[in-house]
Amino acid sequence: MLNVIVLNPNGTTLGSGGSCATAPFFEPPVPTATGTFTIWIDPPAATIGTARVTLYDVTDITDSITPDGAAVTKTFTTPGQNLRLTFDGVANHRYAFLAEQLNGGTCLLINVTVLNPNGTALGSGGSCATAPFFEPPVPTATGTFTILIDPPGATIGTARVTLYDEVDVTGSLTINGAGVTVSLTTPGQMARLTFDITSTQQVTVRVTDGTIGFTTVRLLKPNGTEQTANSSSLGSFNLSTQTLTTPGTYTVVVDPSSTYTGSITVAVTSP
Repeated sequence: MLNVIVLNPNGTTLGSGGSCATAPFFEPPVPTATGTFTIWIDPPAATIGTARVTLYDVTDITDSITPDGAAVTKTFTTPGQNLRLTFDGVANHRYAFLAEQLNGGTCLLINVTVLNPNGTALGSGGSCATAPFFEPPVPTATGTFTILIDPPGATIGTARVTLYDEVDVTGSLTINGAGVTVSLTTPGQMARLTFDITSTQQVTVRVTDGTIGFTTVRLLKPNGTEQTANSSSLGSFNLSTQTLTTPGTYTVVVDPSSTYTGSITVAVTSP
């Protein structure tokens, strides 16, 4: 274990860490003072040998990105460098984005945080996929949001980010009526189809003619909680038959996996 401490000009600890890696990478907190700092390296126990230390002055990459606009491609040239992309967001509106790694397709963990206009985290996640897709929670504020992309360790390379404005498809269903076909053309887009009952009713949600791929279909109660759900990569499948006892408006949600798009037909029958 190699122990590292970074000391502020006044001798207090700015940050510390330890690693048993052969080439550990450390990112101490951002200093709040100007002056002479000290990197203190403490080898474990009676260890002797040679170490090489490289210090980087890291300047994050900044730019803006437009929902449903052109992708933004940026190259990380300095280890420890982050990417900050800002966009104007609207409260209670869904957004999603694709963060493609263009550094030879190497599967490396990429950390992403979406920041609210006040700087707090709206959501975060990590993925080692070469083209991870992120769907942060729905924002409750309107303003300028930031997508913060933090490559792992000393990784450098190129990333391409595409931001999607998620406008869900809506419609209505009639029990034992004709099926409704919906087309989902934007990655992350969902369909929400509603139907009403006035008394206890047995129903089956049926999906056919699907071209999307892996899809989750949920039946939501009038209060928004889940009644039942099913996921499948098949073009046609059903949800289990349900006995609905609460009068009101039920919602069938069609939620494709990842960036899948396509069309699907939804019907509700009794039973």
